[in-house]
Amino acid sequence: MISQNTLNTSLPPHSHRLDRRKVISGLGLVGLGWVTSSSSASALISNDSSGPIPKVRVQTRTREPQQTEGPRIDLTGLPSDWARSQGWVLPEYARYLRGLNLKSISPQQVIEAHAKNKGSIWNSLPPKKWWTRMGYTLRVADRIALEMNIKDAEIVSAY
Repeated sequence: MISQNTLNTSLPPHSHRLDRRKVISGLGLVGLGWVTSSSSASALISNDSSGPIPKVRVQTRTREPQQTEGPRIDLTGLPSDWARSQGWVLPEYARYLRGLNLKSISPQQVIEAHAKNKGSIWNSLPPKKWWTRMGYTLRVADRIALEMNIKDAEIVSAY
């Protein structure tokens, strides 16, 4: 019979802690399993020709979003010091996001995802040269939310 103390001493130090890479790769595998088990993914994998294969089209070419003067984005819920520290970039970023014409994700949600801190260190808005790349990701996430009929998507990070 092995005692509990014997089990604890036979493990390498810190083996009970989760390794961040293992957790991320595990979550990726879970997501991959979830996607491949969905009906549309199964249709792509199987050779069953009983029906049309669903197609999702997402615009991927580079283009500048329309610079519309739509409704103003309410930035009052943001930490005032953070909003002030972003300066002129914040309203320009809000216009860019609004110009993406996303249906399920609001510019407010994306901006709020940036306005977070860890201790005394605050996140900042992404550099302007990255906005187009983020636009691709946001368009794909928006299209997925539309296809899955998700009404309240949560944005954790936009880049």
